[in-house]
Amino acid sequence: MTVDFDLLQALFWSATYVLIIIFNIKYRSLGIPPIAMATNFAWETTALIRYGSVIHIAWFSLDLIIIITYFMLCKPVYLRHKLYLPILYVVEMAAFYVIFEAGGMLLSSFVIDCTMAIEYLIYIYIYNTADERQPTQAPLLLIALCSTKLIGDLFAWIYYQEFSKTVFVIGILVFSLNSSCLWIVTSGKKKR
Repeated sequence: MTVDFDLLQALFWSATYVLIIIFNIKYRSLGIPPIAMATNFAWETTALIRYGSVIHIAWFSLDLIIIITYFMLCKPVYLRHKLYLPILYVVEMAAFYVIFEAGGMLLSSFVIDCTMAIEYLIYIYIYNTADERQPTQAPLLLIALCSTKLIGDLFAWIYYQEFSKTVFVIGILVFSLNSSCLWIVTSGKKKR
């Protein structure tokens, strides 16, 4: 029996998107760091325009719901103004279009995974050390979100590592960062 790691990464990343939407709605607080959200949406928009596959349609739609719930429900986290995100989105979309034209779609997705993992680590640390008003009362949802993201990235790395040595190295870094995120959330320690 062959394991389709590409399909598994798509399923776990889809589950991650759904958990982010639930988090946004339930806690009126962003379930994904804001820069990662804008960057991911720019990448998915570019992929949808260029390729239009079923998974890009699905992920674009989920990303769009994340964006809508953020702007309608969530308070800004560490970006003081939500105005920066649309500007970042437009600039990154133009950059991704050029990167995709140069054949860098795969590598760009792993660079995004790495920067997203770094930002998640900072974001989760901020939540875990914040005051009691932050949505850290939702450890199970955060644990699930961090776990599905970790597993989705892991399956993507397993599937795509043979295409590039750079992807192999980035995959190890992303796995380490995602594991650290999960450890912080599961440790549940708050700074007093």
